[in-house]
Amino acid sequence: MPVVVAGSISFEATIYPSFGKRNSFLDTFAQAIPLTELPANTEPNSILLDWTAFFETDQLELYKRSLEGGLGRKLSKNLLNRLFGETLSVIAGDSVWQFGKDPAKPRGTFRATTTKYSVTSILGDRLIVYDTRNDESVLLAKWVRDNNAYNITFTEPEYFFGSGALYHRADFTSEIARVRTCL
Repeated sequence: MPVVVAGSISFEATIYPSFGKRNSFLDTFAQAIPLTELPANTEPNSILLDWTAFFETDQLELYKRSLEGGLGRKLSKNLLNRLFGETLSVIAGDSVWQFGKDPAKPRGTFRATTTKYSVTSILGDRLIVYDTRNDESVLLAKWVRDNNAYNITFTEPEYFFGSGALYHRADFTSEIARVRTCL
């Protein structure tokens, strides 16, 4: 049964008395796993930055960073869609990966921590997000990290990083079958 919790939907497991076991519907879908369970030969291969919350919040503004490190020239939010509005390729690295359309001109970097993947820089930390509600500004990469506004795919398609967690999809065919039964 769906349950709305703080603006998101979660599902309660249904126990069927006649079967005496948990409904397996949710068990079919991707499950969060620790980063340590990612196979050694599985590498990130693309990243997608999610600007939905940024565009939906009128109080967030985008600025170029000044030489002194503060707010410089105000920029259009549309710049983010032009530069990062599609899936970007990942350039392999040992502990830090770069991403961008052109390997010779990476647009940002991310790395693996002990618990998650973390965006470490975007455009050389030259962009700042200014929040007019609290008069605070942060680097764009920090805003992306704090809002989990990025998703990473891997060379093994059953793995996916999003919403701050690594997910493993054991059986995509079963997921499709389950969704079809719901439709």
